[in-house]
Amino acid sequence: MGVAPQGTLIKAAVVVGEGTRQKFIEETKVIPAIKVIEIIPRISQIRHIVKNGKVLVQGIVHKQIFYVGTDDLVHHLAEDIPFSDLVIVPCACEGMNSQDHSFVDNLVFEFDPVTGSLTQKIILALSVKVTETCGVPVIERTAGTVISANQIIGMGCAEKLVEETKTLAAIKIVDIDARISEITSIVKNGKVIVQGTVHKQIFYVGTDDLVHHLAEDLPFSEMIEIPPINPQFPVEEGMDQQDHSFIENIVWEFDPTTGELTEKVIIGIQVVVTNHIQIPVAVIGGCPGNNIWPNNEGCPDDIVK
Repeated sequence: MGVAPQGTLIKAAVVVGEGTRQKFIEETKVIPAIKVIEIIPRISQIRHIVKNGKVLVQGIVHKQIFYVGTDDLVHHLAEDIPFSDLVIVPCACEGMNSQDHSFVDNLVFEFDPVTGSLTQKIILALSVKVTETCGVPVIERTAGTVISANQIIGMGCAEKLVEETKTLAAIKIVDIDARISEITSIVKNGKVIVQGTVHKQIFYVGTDDLVHHLAEDLPFSEMIEIPPINPQFPVEEGMDQQDHSFIENIVWEFDPTTGELTEKVIIGIQVVVTNHIQIPVAVIGGCPGNNIWPNNEGCPDDIVK
């Protein structure tokens, strides 16, 4: 088993902080009913945006209302109420991960059979945990806590230049947006082959003075050498990998006379190779904020995050 100078290096989600908040939602509506039997609420389509020191929680309260109508039949009414709120989480930073543990804390309703007016009051308990995935050194202990984790075997990075020249019926380039999609990696002995597609969106003013949009896909591939943390445990075929590649920069040159557009996209390719293990450990340190794992020269400090 590979052991880093500070212990066995595993990739884990370290808890940065947690936060809770109550959200009150009230709604009044009129329904053709003589009696409300039951209202069942649940939270759905929840999503987070992690900001510095806080998390924006957005979602939908899906309700099912069962009532006896004026025709003496039981009816069902489904409703969706969107909501959003900020939950304070000290030490949270943009780019970190989050897990949601929110739930409907309580629901009460008041119904007036004379007017058919139904007032619903819902209390949501918004609960968020923020984590940062990073390399954590641990020491094996025979009587320690047994954990199932991904041991970091090695990591590597490289820059890939993707260049393309084309002709457009344009007089001006407004903007070019690029992102990486459909990325796949193949682990070989001592290296990883990274393949993917750069999806581009080009916005330009055409010769007709209208703004146009052009979508393009550029495939790319690169072989990354992965030096092992421990030479006794090299990177081998069949191991797992996690890709953290991103668009580092995009520049373009446009000649309005000829309509020739040259685009240069620089991709920052980052790969971490891991091996799934189950070991008894005692944790001896961890991120966030600690430079505790070895890094390859020229690679960003957060490559294993």
